[in-house]
Amino acid sequence: MINLGITISGTYETVWSGDPALDSEAEGFERKLEQARDGAIKWGELCKPDHQPSVFVMRNLPGHVFRRMVRDLDGSSMAAQSDAAIIFRWAIDSIRDTSNHTYPGVADKDTGWTVADPKVVDMLDAYDRRIVNELGWLAYTRSVTPPKS
Repeated sequence: MINLGITISGTYETVWSGDPALDSEAEGFERKLEQARDGAIKWGELCKPDHQPSVFVMRNLPGHVFRRMVRDLDGSSMAAQSDAAIIFRWAIDSIRDTSNHTYPGVADKDTGWTVADPKVVDMLDAYDRRIVNELGWLAYTRSVTPPKS
């Protein structure tokens, strides 16, 4: 587990769609991924036999934190990857995998909200830049979209 030193209620779990543990070639994979992200099915139903994905525990962003975070976003299409990294850093709580990395967070001076160290993004980018992009925009979407009933 990678412990980011951040704990707060109101979290949800997700996985990166490109995780090698997932059977992305299985029939209905995209639908099942969405169901798993909504909590309707377990992550194991998406995995190859005897594989476990890295699970990203993300925080729901309260309104005041979301609005503070948005101040940092550029909004241009050229800055989309940078914006995704900012959103990811504000939303990530922890990563459950086989490593034992710990990266303490940094408190935002305006909100007191703990933001993940940029080294977390660097570590994930070294593996695959698509991870932070996908999960950052997923966190953004969850912050601006009403919950499904």
